[in-house]
Amino acid sequence: MALRPSENTAGTWVPDPPLVAGAHALVVGISDYPFLSDGSAPVQQLAPNNGGLGQLEVSALSAARVFDWLKTTGEVAGAPLAGCRLLLAPRPDEEAEVRRLTGGHYAKADFSTLRAAIEAWGDDVFNGGPAEGPNVALFFYSGHGVEIDASPAILASDFLNPRSRGEGAGLAVAVEPMARAIKTYGVDRALFLVDACRDSSQLTRELDVVGESLLKPSRYPTRKPDGLITLRSTASGLKSYQLKTDPATLFCQAVLDALEGPPPSHIPYDTQTMPWQLLFSALEGHVKRKVAELLAGRSALAVQSVEADGTPYNQYMLVARKRAPEAGAPPLSRRGLDATATDTGAALVRAIDESARQVLRSADSVKPRDIDLARTGFAGEVGDLVHPGVMHAIFGHESISEPWVGSLRLLDAVSGEPVDHHPIQIVAAHKQESDDRMTAWIDLVVKPRDGHALWVATGGSEGWPSFAVVIPQDKYGAVPIRLDVAFEHHGDWQIADMTARLSDPAGIGDTPLSTAWQHLWEAQRTEIFGNLGAAGDVIDRTGILESIVRDKMSSPVAAAIATSYLLRCGRLNGLHTWPRNIADWFEWLPDGPVLWAETLMRRREEKCFDSAARQSRPSEPDLDDGATMQLCIDTPEYEEARRYFRIIAHRGAPYLATSMGMAIHQAAFWRKALERDLVPGEDSVEVAEACENIERAAGYFKSGGSFTRFAARDVMLGPDRVLGERLHAQVAAAYG
Repeated sequence: MALRPSENTAGTWVPDPPLVAGAHALVVGISDYPFLSDGSAPVQQLAPNNGGLGQLEVSALSAARVFDWLKTTGEVAGAPLAGCRLLLAPRPDEEAEVRRLTGGHYAKADFSTLRAAIEAWGDDVFNGGPAEGPNVALFFYSGHGVEIDASPAILASDFLNPRSRGEGAGLAVAVEPMARAIKTYGVDRALFLVDACRDSSQLTRELDVVGESLLKPSRYPTRKPDGLITLRSTASGLKSYQLKTDPATLFCQAVLDALEGPPPSHIPYDTQTMPWQLLFSALEGHVKRKVAELLAGRSALAVQSVEADGTPYNQYMLVARKRAPEAGAPPLSRRGLDATATDTGAALVRAIDESARQVLRSADSVKPRDIDLARTGFAGEVGDLVHPGVMHAIFGHESISEPWVGSLRLLDAVSGEPVDHHPIQIVAAHKQESDDRMTAWIDLVVKPRDGHALWVATGGSEGWPSFAVVIPQDKYGAVPIRLDVAFEHHGDWQIADMTARLSDPAGIGDTPLSTAWQHLWEAQRTEIFGNLGAAGDVIDRTGILESIVRDKMSSPVAAAIATSYLLRCGRLNGLHTWPRNIADWFEWLPDGPVLWAETLMRRREEKCFDSAARQSRPSEPDLDDGATMQLCIDTPEYEEARRYFRIIAHRGAPYLATSMGMAIHQAAFWRKALERDLVPGEDSVEVAEACENIERAAGYFKSGGSFTRFAARDVMLGPDRVLGERLHAQVAAAYG
């Protein structure tokens, strides 16, 4: 359906004839930030401290190209276009092409215009809910973004305008509350494509740039969505790349390549259906691999990990359709790696293997025999992570290995006391290096010690920022860990990041748990190079969680990781009461209560979307509506979720990164409930203490990876500062 520019509102495009239900699009692209570094504002109005934020190159052009695709296709996610709101802030070098693509009909992208556009877009989506026909929401943003306390925010073009309230620090929009609200507006499907960095400077933390929540949930949605998915251009703490000479950002190039499905193969469309279909699993996998391919052609060292999540996540959600050319579909043998409906077959496995090999081709390997040889070159027994010979063999520079060895601290995550380094053994490593950046992947085996967790921290002195990761020690068997460490050269070498995730379990040898870790390793690789839904298929297909429970929870850590995958994939029925078992059986593992509370709250939300409940109960907790919160809190699911959430008062913050993200959102809900006196008196003290534990950790938390990680400047991170008092009587007894 053709769009025409509205004569009444700048940047608004409407179909002819008009539609009420349909695909409602909001497209925003911001390259020009007048008040940031090198901005167009008068010098005296430039932000005195911009936190390292400056101008972008092709974000506005990227959004214009997405809009051009929308105009051409006339349909999104199985619904005809019911309108598009277009907000752009191009740089001078982009302006001519942007005008050609849009006819110059776009609105400004300052905060007041952005707020009005988001609210009007929300009204359009909401009004389409009761009407006949599919109702879809599409949001695309390219520009500056930050992330604080696991809450991503996008920045309006006038961010840090000194003439605005708070000197412009509030001119930002929180993405997740917007998505949660859209979910209740009567949509069949919704897709958020967010092309923005997710790191945060000291300034943005000091200014608390969490973004405004501009849309409020509806208490009585008219439809239950079969998918609401966000595809982000990069992982938390990382940057989203663009080059001035490119036609669009790397992420946008990959997205458009998927949406267009160029000939001759028309990857990633499924050409065996009529019309051809692009499902989200194929889009996600294609974009992840395409971004990695584009980035590898520019830098072997830079990392931009595309991420997806959803509430609900539906890998089979329709994204686009395409008519076959007159010549018909290409032969089956010419179809692409991710053209299948599920994107989980042998072709995907081959694509994942090839992507993994491509990453390692540019790296120098430090093999087990190299590690063994390095160990012999130092008198006395020293743990691998602080062994000068081993770490020099990995880093290759004394200017890195010496400060690393000197600053690394291995502590008990509960007591904060130093522990023996020998539970950690390095089995292999990989390294990539340029003149000013070096990345090392260190594969570890962490030996079991029931009921304990290790706090691995480095930096915080000699000008280094401070980083820490928490690694739980499993009940019976070793845990395979990959420690990702990045350094940057600024006159001298400084640590730039540290993350912990699963590594190839071959390093732990043949143990009773090897099969479980192999399946989880496969799921992790599948998510990184394929799609989240396919990773969930690995968990379901292999029965990891069921087998671990059946074996009397021989690996609580593996069970918690498997549970988090199923939760993120929206497979609530497959969880049964197993997360509750993790919470009840292992008091030393703080993830159990969070995972079970999350399961209960999500199951309640599913119930509230059922047709029988739409007219009498709210769809989802509204943090700004006390009456709605009361209705939720009084349900059996929320009563039990509260009982388990309050356990965090004694156990502290979770060890898994995904659990920590869930805990942050749970704490936000219960904090609002406390402020409105909606928590029963007997629970209020422990609920408040649980919120404090999560809020304290959230101030340092960086999402991403498998295990919780924290970062700070000018302080040395320790469990006491981040995790606070964790000791519970029974946990303390386990320590003697």
